[in-house]
Amino acid sequence: MIKFIIKSLTVIFVIVVSVMIFIFYEFINIPHSVMKEIEQEQCNGTIIEIINTQSCFWEVKIKQRENIIRLKLNKCCPDQEFFKFAAIGDSIKKEKGHLTLIISKPNNNVTKQIEYPYCLE
Repeated sequence: MIKFIIKSLTVIFVIVVSVMIFIFYEFINIPHSVMKEIEQEQCNGTIIEIINTQSCFWEVKIKQRENIIRLKLNKCCPDQEFFKFAAIGDSIKKEKGHLTLIISKPNNNVTKQIEYPYCLE
């Protein structure tokens, strides 16, 4: 009976530790995978819509020539620099392989560079 209890507790312990490692691994890789995804994006156009989603990542639609590009940007930072500065109608540029957004206001030629995660942490 004691052997069975020890064996059962060992199995439960292994399962719990495995689940904790999996969860920890997933949370560690979320920011990295999001950063890699954003790094691969390229755009040079005009912000046409900022969509509030239920998650920390809001969608920003950008019209670039005849295409619509969608960027997922983090809004869960304490100081949302991008969302305080950028607005519909602003020009936005991002080069592939970089994490810098360049936002330009069309009415007064004010330009601001914002680094990923596009807010101050």
